[in-house]
Amino acid sequence: MNQHKGFSLIEMIVVLGIIAVLGTMLKLNFRSSATNTAARHQTAFTVVSDIRRAQSMAVSGSGYQGTPACGFGVHYVSPTSYLLFARKLVGGVCSAGTNIYPAATDSIVETKILQNPSMSFKAPPFADLYFEVPYAKAYLGGSSALGGVVTLQVVVTGQASGTLLSVNQSGSIDVSQ
Repeated sequence: MNQHKGFSLIEMIVVLGIIAVLGTMLKLNFRSSATNTAARHQTAFTVVSDIRRAQSMAVSGSGYQGTPACGFGVHYVSPTSYLLFARKLVGGVCSAGTNIYPAATDSIVETKILQNPSMSFKAPPFADLYFEVPYAKAYLGGSSALGGVVTLQVVVTGQASGTLLSVNQSGSIDVSQ
């Protein structure tokens, strides 16, 4: 009888093959996770940029299409789109109302669609954000009550958690994982 201790070459190749397959699967899974996180952050910062754009237009007192504006805002349209709107000054007066879209004097500045098709806003829809000229006084969901916060969550479609955006009554925007 031959009593050899150790592994045969065939056994060693099979084990190395299994380790290689498992390692590749693990690497692909981590790469996918990192890609989703980066895509979520990129989408979230694009939305933040658009909210800041509405604030900036309000602070600068920008008009819209040659007409003075009362304010600018962001309105939820669907899980993958939102719009920037302008409330026009009519007859030298800003329309009194709830400061949510649509009012009779609102015009769409731009319709925005999330560029990455695998990203969306998590339900429920976020409340309108409106910034009044000239100091960008914030109305969140139509209210200017102190302490208000509007939250938006950008997620990979079908996932439960994502990147959270919180717009505070002061106009500051917090982004968290």
